[in-house]
Amino acid sequence: MALDLSALTTKLLTKLGNAAYVSITRETGGSLNPVTGVNTPGVITVLPVVGAVTAIDTRLIDGTRIKATDKRLVLDNGVTPEYDDIIGFGGEEYTIVDIDEANHAGTTQAWHLIVRG
Repeated sequence: MALDLSALTTKLLTKLGNAAYVSITRETGGSLNPVTGVNTPGVITVLPVVGAVTAIDTRLIDGTRIKATDKRLVLDNGVTPEYDDIIGFGGEEYTIVDIDEANHAGTTQAWHLIVRG
């Protein structure tokens, strides 16, 4: 049986982070008219998430795919991040470079993101 630590992850990230500090901005339902080439914007939703900013392991920095100025973010499993999302924290906006899931026996425990501002 898989050990589900997702509730503990959320509890720890809530204590370590600030619940109002991290958010995900997501646009859904937009479309592109192939005849006119006009993009119709979708609905923009801001999703609060529980997370904490951590240091990037310097061994991962290669200067191309992951840069020294990138940041690592650990999120609980409340929202599944997508590459098109905009991550907001510290008054700045970041794009997602990499998404990694901590998944034990089919249960998502946490998300590890590398973000770039």
